[in-house]
Amino acid sequence: MTALAEARTLRDDGAAAALYGTLAEWRLCAKEELQRLAESGDTFTSDDMVSSVGLPPAGSPNALGGLFAGASRQGLIEPVGYQQSQRKARHAGVVRTWRGRSE
Repeated sequence: MTALAEARTLRDDGAAAALYGTLAEWRLCAKEELQRLAESGDTFTSDDMVSSVGLPPAGSPNALGGLFAGASRQGLIEPVGYQQSQRKARHAGVVRTWRGRSE
């Protein structure tokens, strides 16, 4: 396994651990909201998710990344760009923009 492949495996394992370390109720709501966002046809960011379902109430805030990464690997969403976050806590940091994949 190359160093890059190993790094990707470690990234994916960490993202999955963060996601499944959250409360099941939040995880279910977040997955449903991500499905809705993907089906909307609009571009969206994790900021949109947070405004709808909030941050994970327990566990790691990295659960959002785990959710989006898993949905991307499954072909539900695809990255389309970047923009500055609108959330104050993110201090205008960069977030990826996504859209649902059309089949």
